[in-house]
Amino acid sequence: MEQTFLADGGSFEEKFVGEIFKIETPKRRFDANKIQFGGQYPYVARGESNNGIRGYITEDKQYLNNGNTISFGQDTATMFYQREPYFTGDKIKVFSLRSGSLNRERAQYLITALRIAFSLFSWGASMFNVKNLQSTVINIPYKNGKIAFDYMERIVRQLRAFLKLSNLTDVNLSKDEENALNLLSGSLKEFTIKDLFKNIQQGERVTKAEQISGNLNFVMSGTTQTGVVGSIGNAVTRFPKNAITIDIFGNVFYRNYEFGASDDVGVYWNDENNSFNKHAMLYLAASLRKSLAGRFDYGYKLRASKSHNLTCWLPEKNGKPDTDLMAQIGRAIEKLVIADVVQFNERELATYESVVQ
Repeated sequence: MEQTFLADGGSFEEKFVGEIFKIETPKRRFDANKIQFGGQYPYVARGESNNGIRGYITEDKQYLNNGNTISFGQDTATMFYQREPYFTGDKIKVFSLRSGSLNRERAQYLITALRIAFSLFSWGASMFNVKNLQSTVINIPYKNGKIAFDYMERIVRQLRAFLKLSNLTDVNLSKDEENALNLLSGSLKEFTIKDLFKNIQQGERVTKAEQISGNLNFVMSGTTQTGVVGSIGNAVTRFPKNAITIDIFGNVFYRNYEFGASDDVGVYWNDENNSFNKHAMLYLAASLRKSLAGRFDYGYKLRASKSHNLTCWLPEKNGKPDTDLMAQIGRAIEKLVIADVVQFNERELATYESVVQ
């Protein structure tokens, strides 16, 4: 795509950030310790996750910053495209284009270019003062004397097509998910494994020498490839998807597919009409993983039959696991992980652009 762009008369030009962006101070800064979350508008701080949005608040609308701008954390160099109007905390600057308007694709490309330019800066707000920001040089695609926004959009769409094929597109937290994360430190209760699962079963012995090729994922102890050693065709118990496995060393993994398991793996699941959904199970697996970490080894192995009274901590409601809250938190955490993958691909794109230039 880059070669076609150059052949059609495009070029990459060095410009000062101040030539491309107006850099402004927010209309008002709101102290995170003095506001109440659970409101209507995004509150953007200097965090590195969830598009910089720490929560949602309701304040005087005259202090909203314009949407279709980039929020910039001065002491952390975190940058995010903000489509909707938003409030901000301390040490945030607002970037808006001097010519043209931002959309998601343009912002993603420009943020990548800015990250390249700022990568050599030292950490700290003094390095990211407005004068330094304005005088930093970035590489921008130009064509016919204007910023080549169409080229930016095409290359970002190409990246997004890859992410879509990988099913990695939904990364923004909903208000419910954001509020669920704020309740992480709320009411928790200790539950035993036997309280959580109706079915607890040890796998069966099938040595590597006995395994024959097939199409059923086979799980053994260990963390490499989440314990999946390959696909077998042996006549073994086919465990259902939406299950959790715990091996003899206490390694915990969620399984969203049918599988077989060796005799060093315990399998935990519920019947379909009484099961947690995927995201609640992801939360449950994380809680079990934390509870069991470091407790088992070759000298003290865990078997399914001895696991019934082991415990983990979960959100509770009316004395039972709050599966709705667990699912919201599970979805939120999944999105945060996906966001990290998206950011990784942005860094890969940045590396590509810096090389071809």
